[in-house]
Amino acid sequence: MSTTQNQLSIDDFEKMLRGNPGLLVGPTQTLGAGCLRQIGSALSEKFSVQGDSDLFRLIDQLTAQVVPRDQIVNTIRQSVLALKGKGLSEGFSCVRWSSVASFSIDNNLEQAIKGWADRQPLRRSVTMLWEPAVPPPPKSLPIYKMMGFVERDDFVLTSNDYRIRKTQWTPMMR
Repeated sequence: MSTTQNQLSIDDFEKMLRGNPGLLVGPTQTLGAGCLRQIGSALSEKFSVQGDSDLFRLIDQLTAQVVPRDQIVNTIRQSVLALKGKGLSEGFSCVRWSSVASFSIDNNLEQAIKGWADRQPLRRSVTMLWEPAVPPPPKSLPIYKMMGFVERDDFVLTSNDYRIRKTQWTPMMR
């Protein structure tokens, strides 16, 4: 069967399914649709600013207005915790992933995968990684927190944080 450049043959697709696939997830899958808009609304309301549709631009605007970082972090943390359980994390937890790259700052998916693995005696242990220099333990399921984690103060907050963090992704994904 011939394929064009943007198509995958059925044989190639079957070969991919034989191995354990990796998973890339973002906040919509772990926190639910509209989660970034809800976080932006919480920030706009708390600090009485006109909301920007881009969350990074809104946060950059707040930091330019000298709103303390810890106040922004606490507002985001409260918003994320309020959204807990609104995503699709449970459905993703029972698949045997080779690794997970999470671009969400919550840990809903990680907790769901860990909970599932803990109930299955033959499942690999789950390891959350936020530092690119730290390799995962052998025979574990690595979950790479590409944007950090809301319960740690080092998660990606501003567009500058994003640019810095992005340079660390290549070593994490090798």
